[in-house]
Amino acid sequence: MYHCIFSKNMYSELKVDLMKQALLCTKCGSRNYTITISEKHKSERFEAKKHCKVCNEHTLHKASI
Repeated sequence: MYHCIFSKNMYSELKVDLMKQALLCTKCGSRNYTITISEKHKSERFEAKKHCKVCNEHTLHKASI
């Protein structure tokens, strides 16, 4: 997996439509993190195990729809 660092100007030149999504904790439902995804990957739902500051433990976080 490659991580590329682009400035916002480079994204506009590449004409990539980006949108932000919040990550929800599956245990308490709080929105702790945000991610930026492209429009073409909108149908895929992102999941990651992250630390929830409300639950104070590592729980599964899913992208909100």
